[in-house]
Amino acid sequence: MLIANGKNMQNDVIISVGVLTGLFFTQVFNLPVIDKVVALLISIWIMRVGFKVFLHTNIELMDGVKDPAIYDQVIRAVSHVPGAHNPHRMRIHQIGASYMISCDVEVEGNITVSGIP
Repeated sequence: MLIANGKNMQNDVIISVGVLTGLFFTQVFNLPVIDKVVALLISIWIMRVGFKVFLHTNIELMDGVKDPAIYDQVIRAVSHVPGAHNPHRMRIHQIGASYMISCDVEVEGNITVSGIP
């Protein structure tokens, strides 16, 4: 969120410089077309920055993690449980330095909740 807010502040500065540039070329050189060109370039810049912020945060917004090794660790942990296999539909949320993990696991019918057959 801090990065996105910083990019927003950066865009505000770029917009202000663009307005000053457009006013300068319109008033001093009587070239109002420069204002339109600068506005178009700034619009493209803002869309590019917004898209990059979206790509950077998309995984976290969709309840995923960037490190695929976390998924491999969950699969290995399930494989160490006798009678459990095929972990799927994993949802991993990062909360600070910890992870909250939920997933579906197929188990043999004779396994109880307590793990004693």
